[in-house]
Amino acid sequence: MIVPVERVIDGDTFVVTHDGRSERVRLLDVWAPELNEPGGDFAKSFAQSLVDGHWVRLVITAEGNGRDSFGRFLAHVYLADARHVSALIVGRTDATATKDG
Repeated sequence: MIVPVERVIDGDTFVVTHDGRSERVRLLDVWAPELNEPGGDFAKSFAQSLVDGHWVRLVITAEGNGRDSFGRFLAHVYLADARHVSALIVGRTDATATKDG
């Protein structure tokens, strides 16, 4: 499914519009620090630079009806140019870990 990103919550979670509703999406294959942890602000800013205000393609996992225990979609996310968002974030792991702390 191709959806617009409304806003980024943190480095691995954001909100999209799907079927007229706001839905939270959790990126698969990546972990980003929480906002109150070292690197959290940098992780969010980097995620914002990638997806905020853009259209993305979600490939939702088949496990658990595609949702985690918090009700978020679990998805592989791709930009319009087909780059995998999780891969881009993982490629910044070292920078994320050292930028804020």
